[in-house]
This record gives sequence, C-alpha cells and structure tokens, in this order.
Amino acid sequence: MSIIGRNNPSVIIIGAGAAGIAAASRLYANGFEDITILEAGSRIGGRIHSVPFEGSYIDLGAQWCHGEKKNVVYELVNGLGILKEEDLSPKLYHSSSKVIEEAFQRRFLAVADDLDGAESLAQRIVERFQREVWEDEELVGECLEWLRKSALSYDGAFSWLNVSGCEDFEECEGEGHLSWNGLGYKTILKVLMSKFPDALESKLLLGKEVYQITWGDQVVVSCLDGTTYSADHVIVTPSLGVLKKCHKTLFHPELPLEKVIAIETLGFDAVGKIFLHFPNKWWDQNFTNINFVWSESDLKKSAEEFPCENFSVTQFQKGRSWVTGIFAIHTVLGSPNLLLAWASGEFVPEIETRTDQEIISGIEYVLHKFLGKRHSPDAIIRERWYSHPHFYGTYSFQTVKSQKLGRSQASVLSQPLLSAGEKPRVLFAGEATHAKYYSTVHGAIETGHREADRLIDFCK
Repeated sequence: MSIIGRNNPSVIIIGAGAAGIAAASRLYANGFEDITILEAGSRIGGRIHSVPFEGSYIDLGAQWCHGEKKNVVYELVNGLGILKEEDLSPKLYHSSSKVIEEAFQRRFLAVADDLDGAESLAQRIVERFQREVWEDEELVGECLEWLRKSALSYDGAFSWLNVSGCEDFEECEGEGHLSWNGLGYKTILKVLMSKFPDALESKLLLGKEVYQITWGDQVVVSCLDGTTYSADHVIVTPSLGVLKKCHKTLFHPELPLEKVIAIETLGFDAVGKIFLHFPNKWWDQNFTNINFVWSESDLKKSAEEFPCENFSVTQFQKGRSWVTGIFAIHTVLGSPNLLLAWASGEFVPEIETRTDQEIISGIEYVLHKFLGKRHSPDAIIRERWYSHPHFYGTYSFQTVKSQKLGRSQASVLSQPLLSAGEKPRVLFAGEATHAKYYSTVHGAIETGHREADRLIDFCK
C-alpha cells in the first residue's frame, strides 16, 4: 500500500455500482483510508443486479461481458474459468408460425451488419437497405421492423430517430457475448473487492439517498434521512438518468452550462428484460433463440388483444400492441427451465406498468402466434429500470443532438469541478462518462479507476 500526502484526504463516493466499487478499491489500494461510500439502495451493484434462482444466479441488469481484448472485466476474471461463450446468432420467425427461409435470413443479416454512417440510426439502416434489390419487399419491411427493435436494444433507446448514426462507441475485440454461466455478474464486484473485502464493506453505507451536494472549499453531502457527510472530494457515480432528473437541485452551486448541456443531450432510455420460468422445458437442445417478425395484419390483431393504455401514442405505437415490443427470447445458460425475453423501443415504459399476469398472458399469446403451440410461463422475474427512482433507465447512448455538438459529451461530463487552487472537488464516473465504452460495465469500471487515479495523482 503506497503512502499518500496531503494529510490523508477524505473521499465520499456516491453510488456502489461498478464505477463506485472500482474507485473505492483503487483508492484504498493506494493508501486512501478515509473513504465513505453512500449507496441509495439496499444492495451494491447498481445496474449489476444478480439474484439467486433455482441454485444459480440470473442477472436482472447487466448480462454479458462484451469482448475480450482491452476489456477490464475480461482481464479481471480471465483464467478463472467463469465466462462462457453464448451463441446469439438471431433466428428469425414469422408470425405466420413459419421459420423464415435460411437463405433470406443470411442475406438480410449480412446487410444489417454492413451499415454506413449517417445522421441517425434510422437513416443509417433504411438507406442501406434501399440500395438492395429484394424479391419479397413486404417481408423485408417486416424484418426491418424487427431490426429496428433489435438495434434499439443495443443502444437502450426508445426511438431510432434519436440515436446518432455516427457513434464513437468502440467494441472490444473477441467474443461479444460472454455469459457468467449461472454465477452472475456480481462476480466482478467480488473480484474488485477481493483484496480488501472487509475494509471496503466497513466503508459502505446503504439506504443513503443523496439529495444535495454542496461544494466549495469542502464538500458536504446531504441525505434524505437527515444525515450529512463532509469530505475533501466526492466522486459522483449515479446513472445519467438520475443526473437528468436531479442535476438542477442536486448540486450547489449548480453545474456549469457545458456540463448541463452534456447531461441533457446525451441519451438515456431503457430496455426490458423479463425472465420466464416454465414448469417444463418444452424446447429441445437445438433451440437457442427466437426473434419475432410480425406481419402487418398480425400487428393489428395483437393491438386488439393487448391494447396500449398507459403510454402516449407515437407513430410506431399507433395501432400496435405492447406485446410487439418484445422482439426476442433466448435460452439462459445455467438455468434449464428459464427463457429470457427482451423488449425495446417505445413500448418499454408501457411494459413496465403491466402486471406479471398480463406479461404471462402476452408471452403465451406471442409464443402461440409464432410457434403454433401454447406455452405459458408459471412465473416471471424482472426489474423495472425505467421507472426505478435510483436509475430511470438502463444505459446511455449518443443522440443526434449530442453528436452534432462536436466534442464528445461523455468527455465533457467526465471533467471534474475544481475549487480554488485547481483542486478536484467533485469528480464524475459511471458508464455515461466514458467516451468509447459508454453503456458497458467495463466502461463503468474504467471510469471508476480513472477518477481514483485523478485523486491519487493530485494527492501525491
């Protein structure tokens, strides 16, 4: 453990997600002992949320380790025999209960992987497909609607018109979907804390929802339960969704204009994950996933069976059902009787309002429509990320508006607030502050390390 100067400075870390835990472990390893971690919830992990289920763990939040090379998550667990490659090559099914011809699927998906840059994600996809000649243009149009929903799940956005078509995101080389194979993403938190588990746990306070950060010569953090904490520095790690909702009242004095612009122009919506438990495993070993391609007539029928009631109508929702927001279902490694359904786009808020029984009925309807047989889950497990007051969504994305500003708005968001003498009083971490790896756990961990290193360098 190294020795630091400046009279053992005190640090408050707001949020015990991947970024917060990474920052705390890095600081402690470098001699910082006066650390307080304030977590609003009743658990650590943030958007990593592994829960026990039938002898293993399932992840209600972050699901996969994305890539291997230059991926800090992979590097931390490589060699432990934990991660397992998962084949998620999409298999397209039509609502007429027919599997779409394999040759067509191969060509369609090849074009989908060969996209040019454009102002918006919508323009990027549509213009690329318009350059192709297709025998069955109606089927192409139906598959494009599936592709829209699939693409929105990667960005965590509600509208493909809002997502930039020229993103700065970088993928790590290697396998893109590495599963935790029933051990849960929580494993990475254990690895981060493994050298000092007791010491770090003693610095963690749960149920500490922060409502104000007053900064100047010192930092004073006020919590809703009436407690206050003071320190030399604070590292702020809550989600971009929380910053969007609370930044005007959270910081005193208020944030500089350029940081406000970054918060307000970067995107932060949500995807939906719903684990489906079946009393009997009705699928065979060759089944890995099913992706839903709806005909126009079946879309209209679904709206009659499962109408939208709780969310404002948009151009994509008019005459549509919330069940069509569920675009894919796949198997879950380590959980033989579970399937995982994914929902994306403008119906995610509506789906979050639905009861478990309504979701079960909707899933049964969709499976019958696409497979011609009735399969009904007996239970579902999910988290409502968009409506959760500690998150307000899942992960960040670059919008058309943020991209037009030129400079990376994630980089703007990452800059610390300085007091007299260029002292970094308020520092910012979390996936939304990473210019290349936003939306990922490895990005979040890197930002936690980045801000810890900033303080380490300052205090030498």
